[in-house]
Amino acid sequence: IFRFCAIDDLQGPAIATTIYSAGVTHLISVYLANPWGRGLDEATTGKFESLGGEVLEHIEFPKEFDPAALAEETKSAVEEAVAEGVSKDKIGVFLVAYGEAVPIFFHAARYPILSEIKWFGTDGTVMLSEIADPAGYPTETQFALDTKFTATMYKIPKTRTFDYVKDRIFEKLGREPTIYAYGAYDSVWVVALALAAVNEYDAMKVKEVLPQVAASYFGATGNIVLNENGDLAVADYSLWRPVKTDGTVEWVEVGVYYYATDSVEWREGFKP
Repeated sequence: IFRFCAIDDLQGPAIATTIYSAGVTHLISVYLANPWGRGLDEATTGKFESLGGEVLEHIEFPKEFDPAALAEETKSAVEEAVAEGVSKDKIGVFLVAYGEAVPIFFHAARYPILSEIKWFGTDGTVMLSEIADPAGYPTETQFALDTKFTATMYKIPKTRTFDYVKDRIFEKLGREPTIYAYGAYDSVWVVALALAAVNEYDAMKVKEVLPQVAASYFGATGNIVLNENGDLAVADYSLWRPVKTDGTVEWVEVGVYYYATDSVEWREGFKP
């Protein structure tokens, strides 16, 4: 299996470095009880600890869960850390969820202490419309603003082919494509070029040459360097946050995590 999208073995360390860069030294990890959630919890907290941070608690929740109880459990973990002398500006919550973030934010907003610390998310919550909608979801949106909720999204370079794909899909669908559309476009081209290279319809021969073909191809996602498992070997990440501007709230790119230097570059005015 070859995958041209960034994997969570890359996203986890990117999130951890982002959290630590934001001044957080004590972390509570709240994550969905499935392979995705557990994998990101492990990848993120492991890197966070290697940076010198301390993971206070791992809180797992199932798909069917009580958001009020989860918010209360998170609050108790924060209160315990504060009671032990940890400053609130050094405490963060890492949330691995999808739409579950909406009811979690609603109930977390009941506890002022949870609005006084920083919260972070993943590609599962980035661009979530409900937490940037002050008219429809005022409580959830205000909570995201108060906590400077920052989530990651795989960042690809804006190549000429990137613009071509974006424009063509916009013509057909009337909206911009998701980030995964660009990898899908490139995958078709790489397979076609690999077939041309072996000059026969033989899956095993295509498999053997595909990594080399991908490495020499430059498309909508830029250079494609695969690891021994057929996954992307490197990836940068955009950092997005709901921001209030001119009376409205919208998702804004507030920084970038760079894989090559394992560092975060915050946009002016957004460095924590």
